[in-house]
Amino acid sequence: MREALERYGYKVDQRGFACCPFHTEKTPSMRIYQKDYHCFGCQEHGDIITFVQKLFDLPFQEALRRIDTDFGLNIYGDHSFEELRRSHYQRQALIAKQEREKEDRQRADAQYLSAYEKYIQLDKNMREYAPKTSTEEWHPLFVEALKYIEYYKYVLDYLDGMRVKK
Repeated sequence: MREALERYGYKVDQRGFACCPFHTEKTPSMRIYQKDYHCFGCQEHGDIITFVQKLFDLPFQEALRRIDTDFGLNIYGDHSFEELRRSHYQRQALIAKQEREKEDRQRADAQYLSAYEKYIQLDKNMREYAPKTSTEEWHPLFVEALKYIEYYKYVLDYLDGMRVKK
């Protein structure tokens, strides 16, 4: 901020104060901070972009161009502000898509783990509660295992395929 003011012809004293260009004054009342400024006389405040906008009566985009040119930043390069804005939104959309895909993978992994734990429990129950003789009454956990184990094998195959695609 200090460099910008000095670049545009305003002297900043050792305490970080300068005469405000936005109102008439003899004693510096505008405090210059590292990233912004505040005038205690007229209450004007902002960052470097706001300063350049107000100082040169420019719209936001033109103020950015002015800063880019005056300080040799080459932010725009050969691109227009509209191209940079579009590129920014494309990057944001890509980041959002990657986040959604990550959440989908985590959800698929959680579903797979849950189904796997259920499958392991059913398999254990099928082995543990299997009747020892053909006349022995079937335990309800054995019946449940017989009923659902093939279904969970199918679910695991399906979820495994979904996890591989992502």
